[in-house]
Amino acid sequence: RFANVGKIPKKFYTGLFLVAALVVLLIAGIISNKMDTSKYLKNPNVADVYEIEKRNEEGKKVYTTYQVLEVKGDSVIFELNDYEVSSITKLDDLQRQHNNDYSEKQTISKSELEHMLDKSLIKSIERKK
Repeated sequence: RFANVGKIPKKFYTGLFLVAALVVLLIAGIISNKMDTSKYLKNPNVADVYEIEKRNEEGKKVYTTYQVLEVKGDSVIFELNDYEVSSITKLDDLQRQHNNDYSEKQTISKSELEHMLDKSLIKSIERKK
């Protein structure tokens, strides 16, 4: 009765293999970004851009960027971006549109930065090459 049933051609599995390959690349990219963030946090450079999650005056979660202005001993002096966005996916737009809009400065110790990373308040650190 099943003698007429043929094998499924290999070309029908191509899509499945492509999806699996994309998932593997996505996971590898996420892991690489986390490793870079941790490495950059231990050795901050001037002009590093930190993507930060914080709460605004109304208590809502917002995202902004801090740029390293200076490193002094175990402290990092940041320029804080004047703008905030409501979604982490909008941070790229913020950096493109308001790349030079930094006015306020803040000093944060390296140990506090590590604490912020542990609490997932530092989402990413971008280093200009």
